[in-house]
Amino acid sequence: MEALDAVLTVAEAERIEALRSAHGDVRCYDLGGRRWVIRKPKRAEYQKHKADTKHPDVNVQGRAAENLARMCLVPFEAGGKAEDERAAFDQLGEDYPALPDVLGLAAVDMAYGPFEVRELKASPSLASR
Repeated sequence: MEALDAVLTVAEAERIEALRSAHGDVRCYDLGGRRWVIRKPKRAEYQKHKADTKHPDVNVQGRAAENLARMCLVPFEAGGKAEDERAAFDQLGEDYPALPDVLGLAAVDMAYGPFEVRELKASPSLASR
């Protein structure tokens, strides 16, 4: 059976545009039966994530990406509260333990930005001179 692509309604797409205006780069995911919006991490948040990945406590290491996503949650619903999103996120992890990691990986990916990293080399014709 083929999976159907999740598509935003016109109203939902307008809401995402409003969130982009307010928060910059945001992404919306359909996961665990609801919509989740994550904004691009701020530098300090990403630095904390990096430190957590090297923390001596393996439990802190294991939750580094999940915690980054939790910090970057934005309410999808107009008038929603960040603390309600975080509570729902925590419950998602209780119900389906791997799903917060999925959103965590998305948050880490957003920290890299839209840029392609390519090594630049001299052209063969310049190298032979």
